Amino acid sequence: MPHFFSRLNEGNPRSITAMLLAVVFFSAMDTLIKLLSAHYPPLQIAAMRGALTLPLIAIWIQSRGAWAEVWRARWPLHLLRGALVIAMLVLFTVGVRGLPLTNAYTLMFFAPLLITVLAWPVLGERVPRAHWWAVGGGLLGVLVALRPSAEGFASWAGLAVLGAAVCYAVSAVVTRLASRTDSKDSLVLWVMVILTVVAGALAAPQWLPLRAQDLGLWAGLAASGFLGQLAITEAFRHGQASAVAPFEYTALAWSLGIDWALLPRLLRDLRGGHTRCQLLGDTLQHPILLAPVAYQQLFHPEGERAMALAAGVMGGAAVLSSYASAALEEVAEAGNGPLWFQLYWQGDGPRTLALAERAAAAGYKALVLTVDAPVAGVRNREQRAGFQLPAGIAAVNIEAPPVLPELPVGGSAVFDGLLALAPHWADVAWLCQHSRLPVLLKGILHPQDAQLAMQAGAAGVIVSNHGGRVLDSQLPAVKMLPAIRQAVGPDALLLVDGGIRRGTDVLKAIALGADAVLIGRPYIHALTTAGALGVAHLLKLLREELEVAMALCGCRELADITAELLLPAHAR
Repeated sequence: MPHFFSRLNEGNPRSITAMLLAVVFFSAMDTLIKLLSAHYPPLQIAAMRGALTLPLIAIWIQSRGAWAEVWRARWPLHLLRGALVIAMLVLFTVGVRGLPLTNAYTLMFFAPLLITVLAWPVLGERVPRAHWWAVGGGLLGVLVALRPSAEGFASWAGLAVLGAAVCYAVSAVVTRLASRTDSKDSLVLWVMVILTVVAGALAAPQWLPLRAQDLGLWAGLAASGFLGQLAITEAFRHGQASAVAPFEYTALAWSLGIDWALLPRLLRDLRGGHTRCQLLGDTLQHPILLAPVAYQQLFHPEGERAMALAAGVMGGAAVLSSYASAALEEVAEAGNGPLWFQLYWQGDGPRTLALAERAAAAGYKALVLTVDAPVAGVRNREQRAGFQLPAGIAAVNIEAPPVLPELPVGGSAVFDGLLALAPHWADVAWLCQHSRLPVLLKGILHPQDAQLAMQAGAAGVIVSNHGGRVLDSQLPAVKMLPAIRQAVGPDALLLVDGGIRRGTDVLKAIALGADAVLIGRPYIHALTTAGALGVAHLLKLLREELEVAMALCGCRELADITAELLLPAHAR
């Protein structure tokens, strides 16, 4: 094995080091492009990358006194590089809009293989066997680590990202070819000039004004693009293309290992700090709500009653599932804090409203209508386990399920059966209009659906992917918070559930736009272990962790937790 790596690195340590740095900077740039692509056209992002990077490049060249070398250039190669970089950025930006980032990276990671394939016929470089093994092993490692789904590969988005990978590979080979005669400064400068001019001209008809809140993202794009361009030019200028290319797979560590990093603010007066929040007229001592979980007597004899008691004792709120194993009236009596009631559409408006009115009569403060599971997901693990509810455990608040319509000949049990009774936006609007309680919609992931929810009269939105148990390949709910907050505006009530495990998770969710969070699995574990006392202790720990995180980030109250505390990085 040492012999293998010595063969791989022979004569190329400088270039490999530069490639490792390039991977870091371009990984950050890719994330920034992903964030900016939600608000700006691809060509505008490409043009802005070039325009913002040029002043930094000019300062770099001036500091080195290298302007004379810049003008000695093989212009056809520079024009080709510029065209390839523009095509790569546009194709990647288009593709990443419609693909999970893991799938986009999987396709982009074919580029090192393409570079190695092109190294001999274009550059005349002999490709040692060790280089082939490194590229092949790296690509296999990507597939194993990322485990990409089939989502989007056979689509225009997938083809766009694959095209970006091809453009990048050819550009890398052309860079290596041009570096034999042209200086590093020339290689860096002219590709950015071409990018700025050409992409800017093409983007002009659809140019959008820059938003003030995106200035930090643009600054990050300029810095990461400048440093990444310097590093990758250095990498392919000195080293064999086939030797340098495998080290691009180190980007995998960045794509998997970085989420949002905290950027604390220091030396602020935090005396009198607290975690209190206002939700639907109630003052809670902390923004951590207990999410609806069905059949809680499976985990503890007191089940939902213990859950409600613990939430109230700790100054919080809880949401009771319509599939609770205890009567909603009994749970309301056990709790001493605000309770919300979660329900599914019961086949028609009157049946749904009757259940909502029963909750209102028992003292519940809000309704949570779950809308992301009109049919049950394909849960293979549950199927293999063959789980059945034991005797004595049932959804005691639900009457007999509605009768499904008779299927037409050749009809679908899903589309013509189950979905015949599923709600539509008109039904949501009707429920919001006729319910005595405010209605929140749970299961929203798309910003446009969040807007439609508010237009239908919803009191708020709960961003959720149903614990990842209904539909494979969905994004984590927290990843969609910024876009949904922007869609509904600053004043709309916005909550999120899924993946909240630490106080820092709560802080990040609030910084990304949430007013409060919901937890599910953690409190079920606590309930199973020690009943109401266990749930109360869990809430105490999470609140204390949130307080510590707020203190260390310079936040005296929840309103101080803003996006400036976060440095965005790769979303798996």
